[in-house]
Amino acid sequence: MWHVAAMCISTSVTIFGVMIGLDRTWMPDWHTNVLGWSFGLAVISGFFATFSFIAVVVYTMMVKYEHARSERKPDTKKAPMIPKI
Repeated sequence: MWHVAAMCISTSVTIFGVMIGLDRTWMPDWHTNVLGWSFGLAVISGFFATFSFIAVVVYTMMVKYEHARSERKPDTKKAPMIPKI
């Protein structure tokens, strides 16, 4: 879910930022369209969405690695058997 949000936010911010510099007439009422605080908040939310996606992926990979490692090689070793006389 995070990757979808990050991609949508990044795409919309990139398109709006590029088009506002190239051709201001692509949106209605173009003379009042400026990059304001809401655009800045959208950029910041895109960074946070991307960071949270990366953090979730790294955490999931760490958990899978630890789970596979615990199944493969147990941490506790058995004591050697002492022969009974």
